[in-house]
Formats: sequence, C-alpha cells, structure tokens
Amino acid sequence: MRFTQKDFRQAMLKGQGRAILAVQAKPERYRKQVLQACKYLPSFDAQSEGTKARFLYDAVSCYKDKKPFIDAVLATLASQTTHTDKLDFALETVRLFADFDASLNDVLWQKYRELRERARSFKRSCASRDLALGAWEKAAMTLLEKKSVATIAEDAARFCLDGIAEQDEFFQLAFFVSRYFGDELKAAAANSPLAVHFANVMCASDKGEKRLPLRKRRAIAAESYPSATDSLERAKFLLKMSKKDVRAHLDSVINDALHGDRQLSIFAWAVLSRIRSPKVREAAKQRLDDTYALGAFAYNCTKKDLPLLMEKITSFPTDFFGETAWHSVFFGVMCAPEVPVEVARYVYETSYCANCRYRAVLSLNKSGELDDATACECRYDSLKETRVFARKIVNNRAWARIMADDLA
Repeated sequence: MRFTQKDFRQAMLKGQGRAILAVQAKPERYRKQVLQACKYLPSFDAQSEGTKARFLYDAVSCYKDKKPFIDAVLATLASQTTHTDKLDFALETVRLFADFDASLNDVLWQKYRELRERARSFKRSCASRDLALGAWEKAAMTLLEKKSVATIAEDAARFCLDGIAEQDEFFQLAFFVSRYFGDELKAAAANSPLAVHFANVMCASDKGEKRLPLRKRRAIAAESYPSATDSLERAKFLLKMSKKDVRAHLDSVINDALHGDRQLSIFAWAVLSRIRSPKVREAAKQRLDDTYALGAFAYNCTKKDLPLLMEKITSFPTDFFGETAWHSVFFGVMCAPEVPVEVARYVYETSYCANCRYRAVLSLNKSGELDDATACECRYDSLKETRVFARKIVNNRAWARIMADDLA
C-alpha cells in the first residue's frame, strides 16, 4: 500500500513510528514535512506524553545537512517567552539537536538567561509573572545536569529571597534536584548561601500538614458517600473510594450515573469504568450515546457485545483536537482488562493519543497479535514507553529466531 504525503503527515501528528521508517527509506521525499515539523510538532496531551522532540530527532538524523532543520527549531525557540507547550517542544528539541551541533548548548544557556531576566522584570502581582516563571523553570529543567545544579539552585533561591516567587513555587524543580542531584546540591551548599537556602528551605520535604493515610481517607469517603446530598460532595467521595467500597455501594453509584446531574454522572461513570459487574454492563448499555458510559460498557464487554462496541467506537471520528469526544471513549475502552483485538488495532491506527496507542500495543502483545511490522515501527514511536517496550519485544524475537536456527 502506498504511503502518501497525507499518510505521512497524519503519522507525524500521531507520533507513529512508521513516519520515521518512511524518512529512513526516502528522506528527500519527506524533507519538506520534516522541516515544517521542526517549527512545531504538537503532542495531543503534552502534559502526560511529553514533547515529540525525540521523535523529531530520529527523523532529522536521516539527513546529512541538518542546518535547515536546526534553524527552523531555533526560530521557534527565539519566538517563545512564556511557558507554553511550544516552548517545551523547542527547548527539548534544541537540547537533543546539540548532538548535531554542540554550539546549541550555548544557545540554550543564552535562552535560559533571557527567560531568567524576563521573569525578574515582573512584580509578584503581575498576571504575566506566572507564565514567565514557568518558562524559566522549564529552561532550568531542560539544562539540569550535574555541573549546572549550583547555578540553577542559586537562581531559584534569588527569585524567592527577592520576593519574586514563593518558597514552594518551584516544587517540580526542587523535587528533581533533591532526588537526582542530591550530592551535587550538597557540594554547592558548602560554598554558597543561596544553594543552602534552596536545599534547606525550597527542597524541604515536610511542608504543610501531613495528609491522612490513604486507607483512612478511603474509609472516610465510603462512610460519607451514602448520606451526602450535594452532587459535588458525592462526586468527591466517589473518586476517593476504593473498588471494594464502590462495589459495596454499587446500586447507589449506578443510580448517580444514570440519574444524577451531569457532573455527578460523569464522575460516577468514570468510577464504574473500573468495576466489572453485570449490573454495570446493563446500566451502561442504556446510555451508549454517552461517551463516559461507553467506557464502562467496554470494561464489561462480552464477546457478544463486540459488534455493538465496534459500531459505537467507530462512530466517533478522530481529530487532533478531540472535538468529537473520541479520546474519552478510547481511553475508557483501553483501560478494560481484556481489550478485543479488533478494538486495539483500531485504536492503534486512529488515535492521536500516544498513551492510548501504548495501551493498544500492550493489549495486542498480550493477545499474541502484535505482528513484527507493528513492533518494528513502534521502536520509533513518539512515546518513550512504547519505544522501550517495542525494542525489547523485537530483540527478544530476534534472539528466539537465532536460537531456533541454531537448534535446527
């Protein structure tokens, strides 16, 4: 089957490894689209998937002259001054492209200083301050390594001591430094009062009140749920309950899903999408036009239900912006303990969500239906977990064939 330019564009946007294999085979055929992607290649859910920087790196690696691609991403980096997904993409792509041109490390540090000074120019009450600080923190996370710990820790401390940021505002940065660069931070603190402040105040692990143990919080939720009358309160208790507690109140939860207001109904279906029960299946079957109920139906799907499930799933055309609610359907379906092969294949081919695609790959492998071609292309998927899993599968199969040949 011919792999058209449109097919390639869709594969790039989805993050499917077949796009990288296509570039490896015919780099010049896809040069224009790869160059365009260097300006910005968005992720469907950047918060959970991360950027497509590694994916793009694999594509650009196929070209001898990498300067046009580097220039394209540098133009994007230069245009970004606040914390956006596009800034995250540009920072991480430039960091990887430094393998092609070491001088890009200097460009990153220049951008780091630019974002630092911009963030320092805002007063705490300014609405733009949060985005500016977020942009600096992202640059700091991108450049974080052993030799940069002292500089980044000192800059973070200055933000707080100068009254620009709160002590706990850089919690993500503080967590990563204390967890992965503890020795370097300790060495920096021996020579810098600012690093001492970062280590002893900003990285303090016991801030605020300690939360109740999870088991206790679940018990409180289960006791409070039956008597709660406010929809929002019932929804909050539902989300905190264990599966065992949900089963104990199953009739009430199903009633909330079927007859509660929209907000409560959504939360109830979300909880029921993790419960296997004939009652849940029958209730969900009454509401198959509700995307949230469809997830619960898929979780309880029987072989007899497969034609109906496929009919419903394929009725939601997929688009990158999720305007037809396909993602909530796909995600609910892929969380089921047993996913039909037909469903997993459909999700793998059509989903723009890399996490849904990863679940589809796991499901296909579990059922013995992950073919060699799909496994090979998954080695270049935009999601790290998919790449790692597929490479392990491909290597294991290669060794198995070598062993079989030796024994023959």
